[in-house]
Amino acid sequence: MSRTLAEAILLSEGETREVSRAVCFQAGLPKAGNVPGGKDPEEERLKPITFGHLNKALLNLAHLLRSPSNAQPVLTPGAVAAIVMPNSVAFAGAFIGTTIARSVAAPLNPKYTKDEYLFYLEDQKAAAVLLPATGAPEAAVEAARDLGIRVFQIAAVNDPEWGGVLFTVWDVASGVLLRATGSSDAALSDLPRPQEVALLLHTSGTTSKPKGVPLTHANICASISNIRRTYEFGPKDVSLLVMPLFHVHGLMCGLLTALASRSQVVIPSGGAFSANMFWKDARHFRITWYTAVPTIHQVLLLRAGKDYPADDPPPLRLIRSSSSSLAPAILTKLETTFRAPVVEAYAMTEACHQMTSNPLPKYGKRIPGSVGKGMGVQVTILGDKLNELPPRSVGEVCIRGPNVTPGYLNNPKATAEAFAGGWFHTGDQGWLDENGYLTLTGRLKELINRGGEKISPLEIDSTLLSHPSLAEAVAFGMPDEKYGEVVHAAVVVKDGSSVSEAQLLAHCKPKLATFKIPIKFHYLEVMPKTPTGKIQRRMVRSFVQDQVKAGRGGAGGGAEAEQEEQADVQGFESVAKCLSAIGVKHMLGIVGIPVTQLATSAQAQGIRFIGFRNEQSAGYAASCLGFLTGKPAVLLTVSGPGVVHGLAGLSNATENCWPMIMISGSVERKRVGKGGFQEIDQCKAARPHCKAVFQIKKISQTGRVLSAAVHEALSGRPGGVYVDIPADILFSTVGPIDDARVLRDVKHVTQDIFRFAADNAKVEKAAALLLRAKRPMIIVGKGAAYSRSETELEDFVKLTGIPCLPSPMGKGLIPDAHDLCVGAARSKAMKECDVVLVLGTRLNWQWSFGEAPKWSKSAKFIVVDTLDAKKRSKHCLRTTNLYLPGDAKTVVSQLSNALYKSGYSAAKVSKWVQALQKEKEAKKEDLRTKLASKATDLMGFYQVFGVIDGVLKDLAAGHGVQPVFVNEGANTMDIGRQAIEVNVPRTRLDSGTMGTMGVGLGYAVAAALNDPERPVLAVLGDSAFGFSAMECEVIARYDLKVVVVVLNNGGIYGGDRREEGTKTKAKKGMEAAGFGKDPAPTDFVPGSQYEMIMKSFHGQGHSIYHPDALAQNLRSALLQGKPALFNVLVDPRSGVESARMNHMNKIASKL
Repeated sequence: MSRTLAEAILLSEGETREVSRAVCFQAGLPKAGNVPGGKDPEEERLKPITFGHLNKALLNLAHLLRSPSNAQPVLTPGAVAAIVMPNSVAFAGAFIGTTIARSVAAPLNPKYTKDEYLFYLEDQKAAAVLLPATGAPEAAVEAARDLGIRVFQIAAVNDPEWGGVLFTVWDVASGVLLRATGSSDAALSDLPRPQEVALLLHTSGTTSKPKGVPLTHANICASISNIRRTYEFGPKDVSLLVMPLFHVHGLMCGLLTALASRSQVVIPSGGAFSANMFWKDARHFRITWYTAVPTIHQVLLLRAGKDYPADDPPPLRLIRSSSSSLAPAILTKLETTFRAPVVEAYAMTEACHQMTSNPLPKYGKRIPGSVGKGMGVQVTILGDKLNELPPRSVGEVCIRGPNVTPGYLNNPKATAEAFAGGWFHTGDQGWLDENGYLTLTGRLKELINRGGEKISPLEIDSTLLSHPSLAEAVAFGMPDEKYGEVVHAAVVVKDGSSVSEAQLLAHCKPKLATFKIPIKFHYLEVMPKTPTGKIQRRMVRSFVQDQVKAGRGGAGGGAEAEQEEQADVQGFESVAKCLSAIGVKHMLGIVGIPVTQLATSAQAQGIRFIGFRNEQSAGYAASCLGFLTGKPAVLLTVSGPGVVHGLAGLSNATENCWPMIMISGSVERKRVGKGGFQEIDQCKAARPHCKAVFQIKKISQTGRVLSAAVHEALSGRPGGVYVDIPADILFSTVGPIDDARVLRDVKHVTQDIFRFAADNAKVEKAAALLLRAKRPMIIVGKGAAYSRSETELEDFVKLTGIPCLPSPMGKGLIPDAHDLCVGAARSKAMKECDVVLVLGTRLNWQWSFGEAPKWSKSAKFIVVDTLDAKKRSKHCLRTTNLYLPGDAKTVVSQLSNALYKSGYSAAKVSKWVQALQKEKEAKKEDLRTKLASKATDLMGFYQVFGVIDGVLKDLAAGHGVQPVFVNEGANTMDIGRQAIEVNVPRTRLDSGTMGTMGVGLGYAVAAALNDPERPVLAVLGDSAFGFSAMECEVIARYDLKVVVVVLNNGGIYGGDRREEGTKTKAKKGMEAAGFGKDPAPTDFVPGSQYEMIMKSFHGQGHSIYHPDALAQNLRSALLQGKPALFNVLVDPRSGVESARMNHMNKIASKL
């Protein structure tokens, strides 16, 4: 990720192919020579600007702005330049050139009044005002003159000397066209720093004065990165810029992100949105996307019948909406009319625009009425006590991330209030659902949002109250179909005075911009007030709305709030309510004595209960949900044997470091020691398999115990936690009490709370090791995937050029298709690397223990792990050279910053990378040959995976379908790991740290529950399938999008592979014992019809013998998204015993 705008916008040395690509188009710009001071400019279409043109012109302009004019430069580092210009190439040049010159760009609305300019220019402490060459606002000129601020006019013209674009600067006071001294390369010698302020905007607040919002280069680049990733903008995109560039929406998404993505930007003639010209421009330039406020979308819809080119539409791939809420009905109509998905985003100035967005269709649901999920930004809902609230609880929307402003300009009090509790408080009210989608319900700050323009009502109050005839005035927003909200005002006229609506409008016009002037005045005899005499804006608005509904009439009586009826609460209900409040969304298991009613109580609280056929599979599914969601799911079991069965899932969660809560009912306490029904010491049985054991001994402890259990499951290295609930607690009753008392001890805990950073001194040591390394490497595992560190890791890899080697479940963090993902060159990479950054994985059997001969004896390991340093194993202490306890997502960002400051260059490892890429390509070519080979009879493993790989690539390219891939079995998993490309994190699931067989269908169910719209493909060996085959009924019962492929080779490892001598001895022994006809220990029934299992539950089932049949049926099933099972008959002779783990099936040493 770039750290400054100069890095983001200017071409790098390697971007030679971008030099001649067109970047920007605009009509109506002057020739060189026709600048202020000469004759009127001649209208001429500016030639299309290439990236090469823009690059050179920006450097020239930055140099010019730093060069002396009348014995002093136009701008100095840190100086503020107010930019008062319409949308134009000249604006883009003025803005970017100012920031490259290490100065601060402060765009202002060209429609402001003189009084408004005076306030903003003074508050900014502007050193210069940059205006267009023609049509400069007189109010801005006068305000600058009154304040003694220098004024310059900037034009973008065709340069006759080299055919590109040229930015000219005219000094208004001296009447001189400025000339730079020296080479423009000087601009490259003093480029901006990430922490320096680049942009200064003002946002309306709850105080009478708008607040200044400084945004650093790092803020802007983080926001650009977030927006770019959300919508996958790239060189093939063309956008039409219709949002004003003085607004953060148009500036960040419309211009800067597009330029940084090397996309093309079309600026309409005249700069502003024109409903008449929009579709003409869109069709002519073949735009692929645009972003706008709902008001513009509605205007386009109203005119669609006569304007939209339905016979030759532009190739729109998305329409983006932001800056105010988009009605669901409008969203649907937009998609239907303009044939493109609409994605709604949530943004604000303090966040450098985007905070959340609905995803592109291929990455998840777009929920009308929701503004989507945090995109590179952490989002939470806080209560009055700054406590994080559980999903679906309404509170204040708060955020944090690298895009958020460091604080308000010269306003420490407002900054402290805004960042209370370590989060930035947006002032908006809303709630998050269980998947992180945000829905806004109102504005705490009471701003008026008119078509994306945020207006401070206090500013309007002040203007109205300056009229001599008004005693009281309160401005507020009223709903409006076109703008979302418009400005209204309630006024009380002084006794003995009178003032008309026309007189009030005349009073406002010189003091307020047009969009801030109320469109309606409501004359009241008395202003509504609270019992303490305070005027409350929401109360006034409600009062006025009641009057409007009544046709005139008074305030009317409000309905009394209904009091929630209190009732007795059973233990089941208390547990379910607390789990829901904590944020649990899934409960999986089997009901029976004594927990049957708990499942129903959970459903009543909105927790989805999935009934399994075996607690073992349910436990595997619950553990996997913890990995996929970052939140613990609940495994529910009956007492005794149910607990024993469930321990497999609990152990799996703990060993894989995934959060999970196992809740089991137990025998009544008064029966303990008497041989009660299914009595065992469940707590003792669970202890070796989990992080902690709890028992609820009173209903009043429920919230506290369950909150502590979730905290333990998520903290440090995540893992499984066991909670025991005796039957007498579950069946006991207390009350009558209300929910507040039931939930009083509940604490909502999330994964983000545990994102702690590493010690900076150790980070510096790690950076120093990597700086000295000649052959560095990164190995990443599922712990890094659990941490959601893909964005930070991709930035790190881009910055450093260090190759990456993923574990099987770490695949996708760096896409397999990425040049620096060298999984195919694993052996060479491990053997020859000298410094290894270990992220979210352990140096265990999966990594040959970090020891020779697989690794170089001199290799140094930097280990990033959430485990307390004091709890490390002797092996970890022996193999680790530097231990960084911390969250992978956070620590990778720290390392990126440290290496960036150190001047790390990716060029230093280029030869190492080239050697690995050469090895990678050779291995991949060998694999391609195996996958493409033809079977003479039954298919082998490679032939099967060749077909599956082809189907998955076809679905991704042709339909945008990328299933979650679950893989289990010996040869099945080993070859699947090599053959199936994974480019999305957390979409490959396999046996994990313990090499557990039997997880397949449980994981498949978990994946389907986590993302119901994404199909799941589970490819299992016949032995692995046997552990959980009955879960096919669960898949069918809940109609999950799971397709199962069983590779049937007739047994474990393909049947009897014993040496003849061993086989003969076994046969003689069996015959002597009287069971000589028994099959080999590894044999299954030949030709087993596994497809009948799924068919018996009314799903699809087929036996497959040929590649064409597999391809056709598999493609169809994945597109249909219905439960299906394909029993693929595989040659028993293909594959090897234990696959790549065969060495573990042999004697390594004598006892």
